[in-house]
Amino acid sequence: MLRGLKLVIVSVTVIAITIGLAYVLGGEAGQYIAQYRAEREYLQQRDKDSEQQLANANRTIIGEKLPEDEFKDVSGNTVRLSELLRRKTVVSFMSSNCQGCMTQAAQIASLARDSVDFAGFIVISLSDVDDLISFKREYGLKCPVLHENGEYVMRFFNNYLTPTSLIVNRDGVVEKLIAGHLTDSEIEDVMDCNRDS
Repeated sequence: MLRGLKLVIVSVTVIAITIGLAYVLGGEAGQYIAQYRAEREYLQQRDKDSEQQLANANRTIIGEKLPEDEFKDVSGNTVRLSELLRRKTVVSFMSSNCQGCMTQAAQIASLARDSVDFAGFIVISLSDVDDLISFKREYGLKCPVLHENGEYVMRFFNNYLTPTSLIVNRDGVVEKLIAGHLTDSEIEDVMDCNRDS
């Protein structure tokens, strides 16, 4: 009888552990699936927004060279855009109070290992310089953050979503436009490309 009771206790314990594991793992699987779906939906919408941005652009953008210009960085230094370009560079038009911009800034800062990783990213913004200094400090950005008065961005767009990023090569030729924040894999791709140069 005691032996039968022990067997029942062991069986109930195994069943309870199995149910508990199924519940925990099932919940994690459900979270993973929901996260995957949300990212897929975001990327689909981002592709539509990017196509719309290109359709409404003031000029041909893909395959064109970025217009050369000088900017002031948040420290007041004058820099030429062409001097900042790497093998692959993301030139992002951002705002210091835009949720997608904050997301992208946080992603870049969390994925960067050193200053070489930051070198492939340039932020151009119409935001107030003091706001940009706070933005750069808050997110730990070590990439160039440039202020402009709207003339440069208007060469491309009358209206645009923030962030809008142009992926450009070392010669300043635009390879891709992305309307919305970049994914971790896109950010890592830029970093990896520039680490190898």
